[in-house]
Amino acid sequence: MRNVIIFFVVLFLINAIGQAQTQDTIIEDDRIEKMIQDALLTVLKIEKGYIVNGVTTKKINDDFYIWIDHYPAGFEPSQEILNLNLRLKFISKYSLTKKQKKKGISGLGFTGVRIDGNKLKLYFTSWNIFLKKNKLYMGIDGEGYNFEYEYSCEKQEWVLIKSPK
Repeated sequence: MRNVIIFFVVLFLINAIGQAQTQDTIIEDDRIEKMIQDALLTVLKIEKGYIVNGVTTKKINDDFYIWIDHYPAGFEPSQEILNLNLRLKFISKYSLTKKQKKKGISGLGFTGVRIDGNKLKLYFTSWNIFLKKNKLYMGIDGEGYNFEYEYSCEKQEWVLIKSPK
C-alpha cells in the first residue's frame, strides 16, 4: 500500500513538472513569434516607404509577395501588418504554378533565427524565383534585414538592440 501511494505521488510530481515546462515553452514560443511579427512589421514599413518614395519600381497597388516557407508553423500576420495597405500575398515556393515560375516572383522571406550566446538574430531577405529553360532559379536580392535581440536578465525578456533603419 505504501509503495502504491509513493508511486502516485511521484507520478503526480512528474506530471506537474511536465506541465510547467510545457507552459514555459509555450510562453517562449509566443515571445519569439511576437519578435518575428514586430520585425516583419518593421521590414514592411521600410519596403512601403521605398514604394511611396519611388525608390523601387513597385507600385503601392502591386501584389507584395511574402514567402511563408520558413515561418513558424501556424504563423499568422498581425492585424497591424494587414493594416499597412499593401496587397500582401502569402505564398510558398512549393505551391507556385508554372505560369508564376515563368513570369518570376520576387518576395520577402523570413530566412531564420540564429542564437549566438545571449543574442538572438532574425533574418529577412528578398527572394527571386523564376523558371528558365526548365531550370528553377532561386536568388537572394541584397543583404536583407537583420534584427538582433539580447536577453536581459533584469527584465527577464529579449530586448531589441539592432534593427535596420
